[in-house]
Amino acid sequence: MKLKLVSLTKKFTSLRGSVRAVDGIDLEIQDNEFFVLLGPSGCGKSTVLNLIAGLEKPTGGEIWFDDRVVACAKKKIFFTPKERNVAFVFQSYALYPHLSVFENIAFPLRIIGEDVTKIKESVKRVGAMLEISNLFSARPCELSGGQRQRVAIARAIVRYPNVFLLDEPLSNLDAQLRVSTRDELKRLQQRLGVTTIYVTHDQVEAMTLGDRIALLKDGRVEQIGTPDQLYECPASEFAAKFIGSPPMNIFEAEVSEEGEEFYIIIGGEKIKMPDDKAEELKRLKGRSCAFGIRPEDIHIPAPILRAWKSKRSQYLKAKIDLIEPMGRERFFHITINEHRFSLLTTDVRFKQGEVVDVEFDLKKLHIFEKK
Repeated sequence: MKLKLVSLTKKFTSLRGSVRAVDGIDLEIQDNEFFVLLGPSGCGKSTVLNLIAGLEKPTGGEIWFDDRVVACAKKKIFFTPKERNVAFVFQSYALYPHLSVFENIAFPLRIIGEDVTKIKESVKRVGAMLEISNLFSARPCELSGGQRQRVAIARAIVRYPNVFLLDEPLSNLDAQLRVSTRDELKRLQQRLGVTTIYVTHDQVEAMTLGDRIALLKDGRVEQIGTPDQLYECPASEFAAKFIGSPPMNIFEAEVSEEGEEFYIIIGGEKIKMPDDKAEELKRLKGRSCAFGIRPEDIHIPAPILRAWKSKRSQYLKAKIDLIEPMGRERFFHITINEHRFSLLTTDVRFKQGEVVDVEFDLKKLHIFEKK
């Protein structure tokens, strides 16, 4: 099932007046794609999911399932969730406490009048797929969080939906269970081949699960792309800060032009920019811009390497303010002439309070125009 959202808009009326939760979103989701809606709380991602499911009516725009319009405010078209054949997994599981696991999974088939034999076959099929067949006689209160989540997923997929919708389904699980359930979910989607839309505020979930990601902010799409595209080529400061852990260093610097060459000045230290970055700075000349560099792209050279490269490298003096051990890596908080940066390294030679030389990988430097 292919989905298309065209200028999708949703307004709510509250005590603060009219609130535009979704503001003219355009999206195309391909058949069998695992598509993630990512963003902070209040950005509109769950509202978009509810609109796709048919739990909310749009106040503007259209929703297409393949070549059929299922929602259009202007033409007064609105298909119910049943007519759209979507399956929804909620953050809170939403299991019926008085029913057994078997009956919870069978419930969607019973309400559409499915044959009893087919119900048993379908429930056994998804139970075996999710390895919960041994829990069929249990009640939800007797299950762990991970088991409840599997039951909720089984109930959603038991009737072969056209679209699989998940609203932060792993947020109630502990860290270790979240990782294992995430892996299971990805394998399950690949096995089923169902178009899946997954909502989360967790960028790690988004990067590991999604074929593509739409990053939302204030009801609008900030950037769409593969996980690698969002990480390597963020389209804005917001995208750069939101994607990546630890986040990208964003800083302001004075720009100097000398002949055909451009320099950035950080606290009095002048760094010559590569030719490809100089071209970009020339295009942005006269406009306000910021710079970004990821913590792993700031390096502390080894003494031998530093001596060999000293004549052609541009080093900056940095003080190590704080060191956070992170297993095989160490997270340094450093200060360069009152500018604060984060640095990620596997080097264990340095101590807190030490002054070191650091080098920026200028090929990985990002330039953002301020709007």
